[in-house]
Amino acid sequence: MSTQFVVFLENRPGALAELCEVLAAAGVNVEAILLEGSVDFGNVRLHLSSPRKAEKALKDAGYQYRAGEAITVQIPNEPGQLAEIARKLAKAKVNIDSLFGTTAPEAEQAEFVLLVNDPAKAKKALGLDGK
Repeated sequence: MSTQFVVFLENRPGALAELCEVLAAAGVNVEAILLEGSVDFGNVRLHLSSPRKAEKALKDAGYQYRAGEAITVQIPNEPGQLAEIARKLAKAKVNIDSLFGTTAPEAEQAEFVLLVNDPAKAKKALGLDGK
């Protein structure tokens, strides 16, 4: 399990740089990020190296955010692997609220961060409950 942060961010030049500078100054590394912008504001979904440090830094800087329990999965970088994960969760009646991930084309593994409605049930469905 890990923590996913969703930070409410003004949609303007420099806003993301400021957020990343706050995290960097706290010694927090951005391991995965997804920015979903709209006209005036957006959400930045973050998977960070040190959730406790990140939470303090975000709070001290006045950011509006929420944090939730997330699942990180590594799967073979092959067609159908993400479909298999999604199907296992569907069979367990676990809803995926958000998902983001990446891999390099030549990489053997892909990594995804999932925010689900029932993390314990999801871990069991994916065989991660012993980790």
